[in-house]
Amino acid sequence: MMLFNLRALSILKKRLPEDHPYNHIGFNNFKDMVQAALDAGQADQLSDHPFTQDLLRQLSDQRNESTP
Repeated sequence: MMLFNLRALSILKKRLPEDHPYNHIGFNNFKDMVQAALDAGQADQLSDHPFTQDLLRQLSDQRNESTP
């Protein structure tokens, strides 16, 4: 599923203008999926793809900043 989403995001980015709503929707869906894996304690199950790992770090950092 993860690789399919990465591929879909890549296609959207190549074919559509950067500010196209489908790009935003695709990225938000991907971000939500990564966040759900993080919340479920399954971050180690995510792809090693650099994009995925970068997003995972960002979400982890945000989570750590918001935790008192």
